[in-house]
Amino acid sequence: ELASPSEERAQQEAPPTVPATITTTDFTISPNPYYGSTNFQYSLLANQNVSIEVFNPAGVLVATPLPRQSQGAGEYRYTFEANNLPDGIYLVVIEKDGERISKRMVLVQ
Repeated sequence: ELASPSEERAQQEAPPTVPATITTTDFTISPNPYYGSTNFQYSLLANQNVSIEVFNPAGVLVATPLPRQSQGAGEYRYTFEANNLPDGIYLVVIEKDGERISKRMVLVQ
């Protein structure tokens, strides 16, 4: 049986699947909102190059809690200190072998 043109388009435009090693649910920020410090937690199913960066609302990099480094499979947790950052909403980006996951983080002083 032949598929209709609209069915063929839907099949061709289907988004690619995300590898099992990268999911948005395995990167958490807790507590969020936070005062003073918060924790970034994530898991890796295999060895990967990982980095974590924090951007302000203007898109300017304000912190690099985890510079790019190779890490083995496992669970990881980093404490992030607000230091001299003003109150506001920030974007935290974790990159794992080229795949980027971003989450909002709210700082309340």
